[in-house]
Order: sequence, then structure tokens, then C-alpha cells
Amino acid sequence: IYLIGYLREGTRIPATQVSLRHYPAIWRQRILTLMQNMLPSDVLGFAQALLLGEKSGLDYKTNTDLAVSGIRHVVAVSGLHVSILCSIVFSVLGERRILTPSIGILLLITFAALTGFTPSVMRACVMHTLVFLSLGFLREYDAPTALAFAVLVMLCINPMAVTSVSLQLSVACVVGIFLFSKRIRDFILSEKCLGKASPRSAV
Repeated sequence: IYLIGYLREGTRIPATQVSLRHYPAIWRQRILTLMQNMLPSDVLGFAQALLLGEKSGLDYKTNTDLAVSGIRHVVAVSGLHVSILCSIVFSVLGERRILTPSIGILLLITFAALTGFTPSVMRACVMHTLVFLSLGFLREYDAPTALAFAVLVMLCINPMAVTSVSLQLSVACVVGIFLFSKRIRDFILSEKCLGKASPRSAV
């Protein structure tokens, strides 16, 4: 590297016509600007990172501390955000065969676009899209099949996505949930752990 250049100020490129594919970036910037006007500076960076995966607001010390401690993933947008979004859709709309899948899939596409179509979000969005489609077509949802289909779709779009650490960790986490979540839940709710407390009261 012989030369590195830095901008003193941000650049502005005037556009006479904005394509539809640019609107998610425009909406993202408007949301970030709105958060800047509403939130105090000490929580702004974390809020932007947690909501949209925008880490530019985190200072160098915070970034370093998160990386050294191994918890930088807590400020990354992941499948958890998609799950929360879908839970809100089901809570508000219920399990309506037409309306819920229509609104849900539209929100998934919008959220994926706002976050930049990151691998972990794309994986979760494809899987939850199948959840909505299974409701719309009155079919049974199978989570392992949905995971395999999501990975296949992503690799068809971009075969080099297999080298993404984000996708690898996302898939590995979901596989771990499939393999161990029921055992862990059964163990926590077992009589040995709860004693005389009932599982219903613990949940």
C-alpha cells in the first residue's frame, strides 16, 4: 500500500432519478438521522448497531473492548432480530391465512434490505418466509428443511457466501438449537431442577 487517502467531509452525489433499489438505503439513512435527533450520544452508537447493524457510531475503545472480550456479536443484527419482528407480526395480526403472510413477508424483505442483506439476516428471513408460506398454504413447517433450503438459496445467489463467517456461525447456532434446545429445556424444567415448583409456573 503506497498511498491512503481520507475524506475531510462527507460526499454528496446529486441524482436526478432514484432507482427503487436505492430506497432501502435512503430509508436506512433517515432512520439513523432520526435516531441521532432522538437519542443521547452515550447510547446512540449501541442503538444504531442493535437496530440496523450500523457500527460507525461505536468509538474505537468500545469496538476494541467488545472484540477483545469476544462479545462483539451482541451489537450485530442477527436472526434474533428477525424472530422478534415475526413475533410482533403474529402477536398483532394473529394467524390469518392471507393477511399475516402478506404483511410478514413484506416486512422481512424490507428489514433485510435495511440491514444490507447480511448473511445471518438473509438466512433467518428465508426461514421465516417459509413459516409464513406454510401458514398461507396450510402446510407443516419443518425447521431443518427450512434451514437447508435457506442455505441452498443463498449459495445459488452467491456461491462464495459459504466462506462468510457470519453465515457459518449463524447456521451452526441454528443447528445447535435444533440438537440441544429441547434437552436443555427438559432438563431445566425437570423435577430435579425445579423441585416442587411446577413447570408452568417456571415458564
